[in-house]
Amino acid sequence: MQYLLDRSRWDTSAVQARLSEYVQEQLGSGDAVLVLDETGFVKKGIHSAGV
Repeated sequence: MQYLLDRSRWDTSAVQARLSEYVQEQLGSGDAVLVLDETGFVKKGIHSAGV
């Protein structure tokens, strides 16, 4: 798995095209809406939860 992700050659255009095709097949709908929401918070020193 490490080799596949780190050292193998990828055709980035082909991967992007296939991913786009997959997303359209699985999530595509005439009345669909895509919502992007950044729900993170600003890190405040070393005491923030999850740091």
